[in-house]
Amino acid sequence: MARYSPMDLLMDPVARGRLQTRWKAYLFAAVLSGLTLSVTYLLLGQANQVVIASLGATAFVVFAMPKSRAARTASTIGGQMLGLLCGGLAGLVPHESQLAAALVYGLAVGICSLLMLTTRYKHPPAAGTALGIAVTGIDVAAAITVIGSVFLISTLRIVTLSLLQDFSADE
Repeated sequence: MARYSPMDLLMDPVARGRLQTRWKAYLFAAVLSGLTLSVTYLLLGQANQVVIASLGATAFVVFAMPKSRAARTASTIGGQMLGLLCGGLAGLVPHESQLAAALVYGLAVGICSLLMLTTRYKHPPAAGTALGIAVTGIDVAAAITVIGSVFLISTLRIVTLSLLQDFSADE
């Protein structure tokens, strides 16, 4: 009868092997992601959790896949600015009923996606920012915090790029 450890149940052999050889790189990317999100949360607070979640996805993309198109500075900043714009404009549209809200929120994400594709600022988490801002509404503090967080994340990527490993090609 074969014995299985909890690690055997959580990871396949390839993942276990990668963890053994890459744990420092994984930890570095995770620490950068966590620290930037801690700062963002302290600045935005509980009221903007959907936007914070989107910025968490941005941090993951930027620090775990720093050489991917989505992690490039232009894509990250441009995509998130489009998310802010689309979410802010959608939040101005009256949507009292649940159906109207669903349409407005879907429109925010759809238009943001269309603009990211046409401008080549492809940064998937920005669609979450569009949704979050459409739901919570835009205010100056939220906009400044999102912009500041995106610039912080992008700056850290540039500064640490030679230290970060890119895991976007992993299967």
